[in-house]
This record gives sequence, structure tokens and C-alpha cells, in this order.
Amino acid sequence: MDSLVLESMKEAIVCFLLATIAAVIIVFIALFASVGINKLFLKSKEKIGTDMNNIVKLHLYIEGEKRK
Repeated sequence: MDSLVLESMKEAIVCFLLATIAAVIIVFIALFASVGINKLFLKSKEKIGTDMNNIVKLHLYIEGEKRK
């Protein structure tokens, strides 16, 4: 093989490796972002659940006061 073919093969391998590394980095960023978003939504759901419980308790308290 002549040196031009070898040089182009080296460049192709380097490009492939760089593309693979970039893809792995993008996958890790997406994974960490999705975990963070899930935690955020989980906290929101917990807060909504707590708020609803407080509303129900307040409603029951008010209804109890009206009956007295």
C-alpha cells in the first residue's frame, strides 16, 4: 500500500474514534439530564401531594367548625 492510502486510513480511524468519544459524552450528558429532570418532577409530585393533603385537612377542619 502506498503512504497516501495509509495516511487516509489513519485519518479515518481518528475521525471514527473522535465521533465515538463525542457520542459517548452526549449519551452521558443526556443520561444525567434525564435523571435530574426525574428528580425534579418527583419533588414536584411530592409537594403537590403534601399540598393536597393540607387542603383536605383544612377543608375538614372548616367543615368541623361549621357544624359546631
